[in-house]
Amino acid sequence: MRIRHHTFIGGVAAITAAGSIALGACSKRDATRNEASARDSDSAVVATSASNPAVVVREAGLRFDPPSTWPRDRYRVDVQSGADAAEQQPNATHWVALQYRPEQSGQDETSLCRFVVFSHDAWTRIAAEAGPPLGTLIGGIDDWVYIAQLPQSNPYSSESLDGPQFDAMRLSIREVRARFAIEGDGPAAVRNPDPGEL
Repeated sequence: MRIRHHTFIGGVAAITAAGSIALGACSKRDATRNEASARDSDSAVVATSASNPAVVVREAGLRFDPPSTWPRDRYRVDVQSGADAAEQQPNATHWVALQYRPEQSGQDETSLCRFVVFSHDAWTRIAAEAGPPLGTLIGGIDDWVYIAQLPQSNPYSSESLDGPQFDAMRLSIREVRARFAIEGDGPAAVRNPDPGEL
């Protein structure tokens, strides 16, 4: 499943597996009601809250609460699972990126934070390999491991519109840990198709 280029603009947003967006909930009461109905639906990502929407990715079993200081039009959520996740990060079963959306035209998007989910066995093999770490271990449940990846530097010039904004939105690993939670029982099992299957 591939869900891409969706920006949460306000209220409650549910992104379904097909990638459509449903917006609603103007009051706290409506937000609670819509959150409950979205939780019971087949949504892959649900944003809840009237300030900055929480990013909940049920299939990956994760929740991230973006800071209220983040301008909603300056980031989007990119979610990939199965083979699509493994294209982004080898051996990953789920890959969730909070992408910075540049204000200045001609600038490329870059990740503010990425969450990568590995099976415990895959992570054990990866961690034993030589080389720099893939990220920071921030959680685990049963057979699953969650890794956070943060940018090492600001790709935008300090004189550009995006340089200071990107710096203001960067998080420390401590802040990421405080805003991250494992949802429910963790990731849903992802079955990668057998190469002989169509």
